[in-house]
Amino acid sequence: MTELEFRNITATPDDPVAQWGVEGILTCLERGHLKQWRKLARALHDDNDGVVRQNLFVVLTMLERQNGVAKVFRNLVQAGAA
Repeated sequence: MTELEFRNITATPDDPVAQWGVEGILTCLERGHLKQWRKLARALHDDNDGVVRQNLFVVLTMLERQNGVAKVFRNLVQAGAA
């Protein structure tokens, strides 16, 4: 399994999720693995200022193909909890 890499942003998967922005979260949902999904879920849970939640909401509205991971995160955003 290869490590996730971001293509068009300066952030890396090792950076805090709030620094990933929309592009990084989109990449995580489309090409990430359990390690990155857990990191995103933790960041969503700890998201005090709402940046991660808002970016994730934007990503979920952009996705053309709703895979199982996207559906899980959509439920988390709609529930308001992680």
